[in-house]
Amino acid sequence: MSEVESHRVEGVRVGPEREEARGWSYALSVWWGDGRVSEHEVTLSHHDYEHWCGGVEPPSRVVERAVRVGAISLGPELPRRFDLSQLRRLVKGLDGQMRAG
Repeated sequence: MSEVESHRVEGVRVGPEREEARGWSYALSVWWGDGRVSEHEVTLSHHDYEHWCGGVEPPSRVVERAVRVGAISLGPELPRRFDLSQLRRLVKGLDGQMRAG
């Protein structure tokens, strides 16, 4: 398996949305280019949601896009449980990629 295969993302499936005091949480799956599937718990704050899309997209779509960008950048190092604000620190240029759609 090559490094490229382990970082290629075939798909991201976001599970049901759970409303929380400061945002939303989701269970999701990432399908990798090498055939693996990884499971993750992700939270999105109201603040990051507004920062990235100004409220014009569903939160689940913002989560899907951010996790896809993070997975491509981090590969197997994508944490199993994280808040999307962590990706802002781990993935250089994430804000620009999120705003570009």
